[in-house]
Amino acid sequence: MMSMFLGDKVFQKGIQNYLKNLSYSSATQEDLWRYLSNAADNKINVEKIMNGWTQQAGYPIVEITREYSTPIGRQQRTSNNGYITIKQKPFSLFSSTTRQEKWWIPFKYFDRTTTK
Repeated sequence: MMSMFLGDKVFQKGIQNYLKNLSYSSATQEDLWRYLSNAADNKINVEKIMNGWTQQAGYPIVEITREYSTPIGRQQRTSNNGYITIKQKPFSLFSSTTRQEKWWIPFKYFDRTTTK
């Protein structure tokens, strides 16, 4: 997942520097986030993105709906193919339904005009 938003080269550079500099010593997840952010020239705050995944219980349930009609509410244009709505809500076996946690989730979509 991290290589998806960082890119393969940046991810590999961050991991290599992390392992090179912290081999045979104790490290925290914050150390890993810092090395990955540094590899991205601090343009991406990896800690902020990943803490949702490592610091809170449960996981997200994501619903993606494609609409072909007129947009209503918070929707994003997907070229000439209509609109998409993306929603997330937390899921956990041991918690109430009033939780407000959010996860940062990389998302790619392709349509008939996409060449890659």
